[in-house]
Amino acid sequence: MKYAKMTGSVLTGMALVCSLAVHAEPQFHYTIGTGAGSGIPGKLVLIAVDFTVNEISAGGVTEEVPEWSEEAIMAVKRGVANYYRGNVAFNIVLLPEVSNTEQEVIEEHVALYQVVASTARALIAHGGKAWQHKASRFDYTLGDGLAFLAERSGADAGLIVIGAQSVSSAGRSALSIFSVVTGALTGVYMPMTGGGTFLTAGIVDFRTGDVLWFNFDNKFKAGRDIRDSVIAANAVKELLDAEL
Repeated sequence: MKYAKMTGSVLTGMALVCSLAVHAEPQFHYTIGTGAGSGIPGKLVLIAVDFTVNEISAGGVTEEVPEWSEEAIMAVKRGVANYYRGNVAFNIVLLPEVSNTEQEVIEEHVALYQVVASTARALIAHGGKAWQHKASRFDYTLGDGLAFLAERSGADAGLIVIGAQSVSSAGRSALSIFSVVTGALTGVYMPMTGGGTFLTAGIVDFRTGDVLWFNFDNKFKAGRDIRDSVIAANAVKELLDAEL
């Protein structure tokens, strides 16, 4: 199952959003907890887990390594399963069988979530007075294109988890060390980007398309390898603990 893959430039841009919004809180649809809505449904479909692992070469070229991406996706999926297995408030179920056309619709909405979540986080945190109303009345939506999943799955909402990681190649890591040593000796230091990771998760109402909740990993953490199941589980727990 493939979705819109994050290139190096997208990873950098999304990471910037995360780093700018370190102190921002997870966002909830304005009806959640106000009495106007029933809150986040207890039964959720895992719509998608997508994670891209890119390698940065010594020359600064960024390229996805598909095998690494698959390792990370499996680690995140295990982390999500373990998290909900121990959370009595929620029941997570797998995506029901869908046709090729329906799969394309799902992929379009996952890609749309990626854009909506990053844009919402940036504008609410840094858009100034013009966007303050969105912080107090968060009402972003993906549209009702996923409504068919409600009847097919018996659930009212779905979970999307998306992330990316950049890993420095051996040559780039060696060049970074050389840069530090040279800087110490000469006083001239050329900073090298060593990579990092981030995650975002969102819960989407199937019938309305409303984004009921979403959160970004609050730190662009270099050296955190999501391909490791233990690290992935901790990252997922940190992200999802802010649900309710």
